[in-house]
Amino acid sequence: MKAKVLLLLSSVIFLFAGFACASYEQREIASADSDFYEKFEYYEIKTEISDYRKTNETKWDITMSVDLIARQAIRAGTDIAYTLNKLSMDRYGTYEIGTGRLVVNAGLEIGGTLQRELTVNDLSTGQYELIIQATSAPTESGKIGGRTQLLFTVTESGVSKGWRDTYIPSYAPARGDRASNKGEGEVTISGFGTGIQPDLDRLVILSDHASVIQGPYLYGNWKSYDKAHRKKTIRNAKVVVRYYTGSAWRILGETHTNDNGNWLMKYPEGLKTAWWQVIVYTQSSFANVKNVNDGNHTWHASALFSNRSPGENQKMDATLTDHTAVNDAFKIYDDIVSVRNLFLHAGKSPKSANNVFYDSVMDGYGRHNSGSVYIYKNAPDYNVTMHEITHLYMYNLYQEMPDHPNCSQHNIYKVSSQGCAWVEGWAIFIPALFTNGIFEFPNGVVVDLETTTIFERGDMVEGRVAGALWDVYDDVPDALDHFTAPLADIYKAMWSGGTKHTFLEWWEEWKSLGYNVEEAKWSLKENSIDYEPQ
Repeated sequence: MKAKVLLLLSSVIFLFAGFACASYEQREIASADSDFYEKFEYYEIKTEISDYRKTNETKWDITMSVDLIARQAIRAGTDIAYTLNKLSMDRYGTYEIGTGRLVVNAGLEIGGTLQRELTVNDLSTGQYELIIQATSAPTESGKIGGRTQLLFTVTESGVSKGWRDTYIPSYAPARGDRASNKGEGEVTISGFGTGIQPDLDRLVILSDHASVIQGPYLYGNWKSYDKAHRKKTIRNAKVVVRYYTGSAWRILGETHTNDNGNWLMKYPEGLKTAWWQVIVYTQSSFANVKNVNDGNHTWHASALFSNRSPGENQKMDATLTDHTAVNDAFKIYDDIVSVRNLFLHAGKSPKSANNVFYDSVMDGYGRHNSGSVYIYKNAPDYNVTMHEITHLYMYNLYQEMPDHPNCSQHNIYKVSSQGCAWVEGWAIFIPALFTNGIFEFPNGVVVDLETTTIFERGDMVEGRVAGALWDVYDDVPDALDHFTAPLADIYKAMWSGGTKHTFLEWWEEWKSLGYNVEEAKWSLKENSIDYEPQ
């Protein structure tokens, strides 16, 4: 009988990662190792909500079980890291609530299990994402690891697994400034550590001064303008800080903005300089938007700040200028972040988008070709970037593009082929999630996926495929369609089981996964696609 090892306090060393620097570092590691975990998951990690109790009228304490099962003998120790995120009010992404690490010195036999409970205190209502990641100490064959994600919803009446559709009516951005998302209040986490430390990066911006951190630090919040010409934070973007010695510029360091557009960097107290330069790039470990008109270097924006308070914490906020090529490049980058976050929260990473090229001079819209995306001058204010990035992510997930004949002159209203309608319909459906079912073309045509009756009929029409996917997802009743399903199910039927060459293959995978057929078939029939005759 294989031994079952319980995780005891005597065998545990508690380590708690500091927020401001560790959160960036962990995000880089998680992204860089995503392929590794998908292909070589020697740890199976199971996590469930085991208990919850109300602490006051609006907040809850939640306990989750964490079981770590070894699929290969672990002779060295194990490093377990967790990140707790909350879905932002504008539903464009998540922001970090807490991180922590637990180092276990004991080894494990094959089938051996480590068991632990993680308790989160005083969570308010909303949608949360818990990511748990395990890596072994280095062995002769290298590190081995595993990763899992738990989504849960906190309501006034309790806690449930998954993200409740009633709490996420759409992925369309909410009205109002993102600053309303910043104040989570006091949250403590136990089980992996003794408690949570203040997120210095967020506290600085909340208090509008830097006295809460022991520095000296440089910090700031950077914004660009979105498609509606509203200010929006620049998320998950590379930041480089340079200083002037009097004769040359030297690099102080590199970091990334967080989900709220904030960045933070420490500098030597005795450093002498008259000027700082902050450069923000359309780049991260998972994306890179390159400038075709500048040797394919990464698009970037920079600003100079005088060293007005040597040896003290200094704030360096900036907002890009609207209606400029640089701002448009950051719109493209933000669209990539948004689509990637959507897929991540739906259950699977779409991998990277490191070959995105923006030509701000040439007239045109966009195209995808074998893992590269090209965006042209007239596209950034429309759904084009999300559409092409969705093509790219399909290519990443399948490691190929499905056959799509008769697609060179495709039209959302017209018959093309089953393959073309599937590839294009999927890439219309995903951007429409952010605009409540509306897809806007740069030529001024606006299509509402809730109404596809004027389209030609059948699954060789991309608009009908997009409309069917939308009706499976949305909760608006139609003449035939009264069904709604989580995006995670729709997405899983797309990526599970290998390449889907047609919408019919997506439907067959939907059925094989055991999802609702009797009701969902009416969402397809509403769009003139009849795979299940009565």
